[in-house]
Amino acid sequence: MLGHGATDFYQAAVPALVPYFIATFSLTLARGASAVFAATILSAVLQPYFGWLADRRAMPWLTTSGLILAAGGVAAAVMAPTFNVALVAVAIAGIGVAAFHPEATRAVSLFSGARKGTGMSFFTIGGNIGFALAPIIVVPLANATSRPILAALCLLSIPCAWILSRAMGALPRERGHTERSAALDATLPHDAWGAFALLGVAIGMRSMMVVAMNTFLPTYWARNLHVSLQSGAVALSMLLAIGLVGVFIGGRVADRFGAKRVIVWSFVSIGPAFWLLGNAHTLLQAWLVLPLLAFGLFAPGGVMVVLGQTYLPRHVGTASGVTVGLAVTFGGLAAPLLGRVADVNGLHVMILLLAACAPVMAGLAWLLPDRRHE
Repeated sequence: MLGHGATDFYQAAVPALVPYFIATFSLTLARGASAVFAATILSAVLQPYFGWLADRRAMPWLTTSGLILAAGGVAAAVMAPTFNVALVAVAIAGIGVAAFHPEATRAVSLFSGARKGTGMSFFTIGGNIGFALAPIIVVPLANATSRPILAALCLLSIPCAWILSRAMGALPRERGHTERSAALDATLPHDAWGAFALLGVAIGMRSMMVVAMNTFLPTYWARNLHVSLQSGAVALSMLLAIGLVGVFIGGRVADRFGAKRVIVWSFVSIGPAFWLLGNAHTLLQAWLVLPLLAFGLFAPGGVMVVLGQTYLPRHVGTASGVTVGLAVTFGGLAAPLLGRVADVNGLHVMILLLAACAPVMAGLAWLLPDRRHE
């Protein structure tokens, strides 16, 4: 949880820096959002590869080095003299994020035993805490006078990485033999690649919505509700904090009633939540809709990773790398396009577009087979 929280703090720092990049380098929303794209494009390519490696050899050092690399990339982006330099820095941070997640999620699956939904929910809560803290800390410090302090905060990744290394030392060392045995074990269900691909589409669409909120909610809050950008950062942090409760409840419900029910009902709630947010005209209306949006977006987060592992029981590391990779990648790829929609038609229209995508997500979730984890 600590390692996940620290890594995702630096991952969430990139969209939190978008308003700073826009103001400092005089960018459009689409151009500013390209920082999110840069942070995810290399992660997109490398994260499934890291998952494949996690199935075959023990490399717990990937989690610690990934955390430090993510922090270093963010520190360099904060101090970058030009936007192009910042893009290179956040791309390096994305490589660190890619290195961390597959090995870490595989470790959680091993450590959780039969209660994988609950275990993954605790792991996901750690990441959500990091995401929730990033806007509150990064937005106020991302300015000409305070950015050295923000860069220095990245040094906190070093003690976090040391603590993480102590936990990762409990992982089995002989990974390759274990993976080959799992692939040939007749008692394990066969890998359901078709269901896994369908789940991947659903994960990608949800990722688009989560990244859209991480990137644009503070700006939407400030522009459409006529408040400060700091107030928008607080709203984003509250959305992510409420999402912590959703993640925990989602994991517990999945252990008892199955992952599919959690995913379906979460996706059903997303459409109305986005529609209500897009039509909110007062701060009170916007605040009231945040809990519904938070539960819809975050309750299925850890559950979907666990379901992906149950679809590929013979390739758990690969499943972790691909599902987490999609959760990072697709949203990052969509961020500049959503920014373009917002530039041309307004942030209000972009949010209503997300609401229109929700029924498609609910339909995909309904088609998923409900394979229980053991």
